[in-house]
Amino acid sequence: GGARTIEILQNGIDGIDQKKIAIAKFAASLVETDDTVFINTSSTALLVAKYIDTRATIISNNSRIIDCQNERLKILLTGGNLNHPKLALTGEFALNNLNKVKSKICILGISGISFDTGLTTSNINEVAINKKMLAQTSEKKIIVADSSKINKAHNFTTGDINSFDILITDKDADDKFIAQLKSLGKTVYMVDY
Repeated sequence: GGARTIEILQNGIDGIDQKKIAIAKFAASLVETDDTVFINTSSTALLVAKYIDTRATIISNNSRIIDCQNERLKILLTGGNLNHPKLALTGEFALNNLNKVKSKICILGISGISFDTGLTTSNINEVAINKKMLAQTSEKKIIVADSSKINKAHNFTTGDINSFDILITDKDADDKFIAQLKSLGKTVYMVDY
């Protein structure tokens, strides 16, 4: 046995959180001054906003992103139906608002990625939002996923294997899968944590 305080876990001391933090920091380093960035409801994608150290506009369907507010970030919420437990904003209202904007960068967290099913999520309400964010992005379509999500599939498909440009994962990701992705011309970063 043993015990740790909730504060320690929230600061990412346990192994999996350290992976997510390392991935988020690297993704944040790809954001340039005055970029507009889509961020979805994934916990890893949300962490990216915390580590962006330049002036940027964030458009998100993650209502928890308001906790990342600072003087550098302009945050726009998509609006929409509020879904628990992730406090995700979804539905027609959110989609209609996303139809009116373009973004240079999209940073999506996913539940799984595989060659058979592509990008997948466990939440059906978020599929259309994730697809729309990818479709409305002009340059960098970035997937942030720790190694536990690599070569895994979940219930609902957000996009095929060709719907993104960059995967940021950790050094423990399946080497064979990563090599296959690279052979398709994908850029893959495997961060240390």
